[in-house]
Amino acid sequence: MTIGRLVYADPGLRDNLGHHANNCRAIVGESRSRGLDTAILAFARIDADLRAELRAIPFFRVMTPWTSDGDSICGWLNAFHIGAEATREDLGRINDIGGDDIVYLSSALPAQLMGLVGWMAALAPNRVPHVIVEFGIDPGLDLQPGRNGAALLTRDPRVDARATLFRFTAARIPERIAPRLHMITFDENSSAAFAALMGKPVGVLPTPRIATAPRSRKGRRPITVAVLGHQRPEKGYQLMPEVAQRLLQSDSEIRVLCHNADPAAMKEVQQALRALSATEPRLILDERLAGDQGWAQLLDASDLIICPYTSSRFAISYSAVAVEAVANGIPLVVPAGTTMARLVQEFGGAGAVFDEPEPSSIVNATRRALDRFDQLADLAEVGVGLWAQIHGPRHLLDAVVGLATNFPSTPAHIVAG
Repeated sequence: MTIGRLVYADPGLRDNLGHHANNCRAIVGESRSRGLDTAILAFARIDADLRAELRAIPFFRVMTPWTSDGDSICGWLNAFHIGAEATREDLGRINDIGGDDIVYLSSALPAQLMGLVGWMAALAPNRVPHVIVEFGIDPGLDLQPGRNGAALLTRDPRVDARATLFRFTAARIPERIAPRLHMITFDENSSAAFAALMGKPVGVLPTPRIATAPRSRKGRRPITVAVLGHQRPEKGYQLMPEVAQRLLQSDSEIRVLCHNADPAAMKEVQQALRALSATEPRLILDERLAGDQGWAQLLDASDLIICPYTSSRFAISYSAVAVEAVANGIPLVVPAGTTMARLVQEFGGAGAVFDEPEPSSIVNATRRALDRFDQLADLAEVGVGLWAQIHGPRHLLDAVVGLATNFPSTPAHIVAG
């Protein structure tokens, strides 16, 4: 099969918040380096500087994270229908799509999947492209370990409607487009959970992230302990004022870097950290919405990254921050029984785990990592080499082209914690 074009579609691509821009840079950068005709379809109100950098087309009217229109009873359902219809109509404006083209839909939620399915079903058979739908977060299920294995529990749709809507959408995928619709995640457990929920195959692709600030952390003093990214409650950022204070009190030879790309979203927590930093010069606050270069600087400044996340939330969902750490040879402190803990073990064991998402457990795990830091730094360097053999944009694009030329994706099964 000859590849026509790659259409990279992401209704969540608006600015440098989160993983959207970085994933786009990696995947599209690889595609364009191979000489593939590549177009980027972004959110209609994409930041002007990012639009110019990526050469993106402002396109989608409904942004991916919009999941409620505000109605207290059925806001989640209203937003789903509005988002699905708008996505279908927007995709319908691609007039020259064909069977040799590949559409990569990044970080899809149910509305985007439903709109995509409706669009594909309306195309003439010879115009249906190969479509890769990537699910960037968990399907709205909770993993409950039990004596006879793990059970997947659906959340109340009034709180989180994703599982309900994913299952509803999957039942409406016409058989005739199924061979050209490839649903994937970047984590085996996440793919297995999606497959169980939707009753459809969901494959696993390499992640697009590759080292941007690789260096040995061995012998680095003072050691900078960092939390990075778009901070939210499920990421445990509310624990950081106490964690940072206790870590700094326990060791005069470390620094703590707290990066929060959206400080307005957790005002009280950020204010507590600001107050602490006013009296503690070893606490470094960074409130930038970091672009490509800024993110590389943050990674370069980090020697040990803490992910103080909620275990249940990340049992079947990958963490872009943890992935970045492994790719760049940075040791980690992560919750046990999660995709992050498995990631650490798979790529050399450069980390420590905590059992409970509470300050004492996180601080104790971090202290264990600090006590054997140089050993972990050596292991992390080994992990960078392993990572480069499996992951990164080159491997991802090879796999995407393989899917479009009818090579099967990796089967997924739930892996114990």
